[in-house]
Amino acid sequence: MDKWTTLEPVKLHGPTRQSRLPPVNRYTFIGVFPPEVHVRIIAYLPIPSIPACARVSRAFSRLVRDDRAWKQKYDALGITYFELDPAIDALDAISPSQRASQSTAPVDPVPAEEDDFGDFTSAPLSPPMPGTQEPRLMVSEYGDFVVAGGAKPISTFPTPPATSLYAQYLRVHRLLIPLLPALLASPHLVLPTLFPEGATPMSRSLQGKVLHLLARFLGPLVQPTLNWPNARRALMATLDRFDGALLSAFDVADGQADENGMKDCAMASWEAWVALDEERIGDEWEMGRTWAEKRGIFYEHGKWEPAANIT
Repeated sequence: MDKWTTLEPVKLHGPTRQSRLPPVNRYTFIGVFPPEVHVRIIAYLPIPSIPACARVSRAFSRLVRDDRAWKQKYDALGITYFELDPAIDALDAISPSQRASQSTAPVDPVPAEEDDFGDFTSAPLSPPMPGTQEPRLMVSEYGDFVVAGGAKPISTFPTPPATSLYAQYLRVHRLLIPLLPALLASPHLVLPTLFPEGATPMSRSLQGKVLHLLARFLGPLVQPTLNWPNARRALMATLDRFDGALLSAFDVADGQADENGMKDCAMASWEAWVALDEERIGDEWEMGRTWAEKRGIFYEHGKWEPAANIT
């Protein structure tokens, strides 16, 4: 018994262990999710659904302007990868009157209840007068987020910098949306409506880039309108017709020994071929085959004397 030692008293409730997880600031959450989750969801929303999302709360209004929500849509346009900047600059150079004639010329009127291209026809583009604002975020005819109506003053959001992905996408959206009604025209009138003769002339390669940009705009990652699948089908038929016309123009240029004309047609056909993507017919680029058959013109036969190379 002498070998036993007295046990020391033990506290029944020791100090709680520190959690290995970092402390979470619940004030940064929107509902039960952090902003990052909402941003990922917004990135997959169709454009017409974003204004309704922005009207949920001020926090959501800020999220719809977050570059993270627009990165996927802007990247889906492929502007940098496919070098489509010339198409944007060409559309930007078109005057408003010419752009209006492009979007309204030979298109038959469509009832409002059947026209999903009217997703962006709600609020005026001019800024509201002081004292006549209401905390109601709407989308204008060009897809911009604007405040309209009422007499309740609200705090305005800072204008995003021009280099932000939101602003860059918005610029492209404003340029392409007026072209969509032209796709409602008869198939043989779509191209003359998109590229009227009286407007600033575009080279065929530049027209191909504009159509390529439109094809990427009318895709599942962007979804600029509720009716985008029908508009895309009409555009695919237009691209096929455009490529067929290029083959005839290539033969004409070949007959005139016009190298620049042949090159312009080939570049335009390549843009159309890439834009058709999985919806193209066949696996062979027809213009590429024709280009290979006619490539002899680019070797400038007759300008050089081969015997001069022999000493």
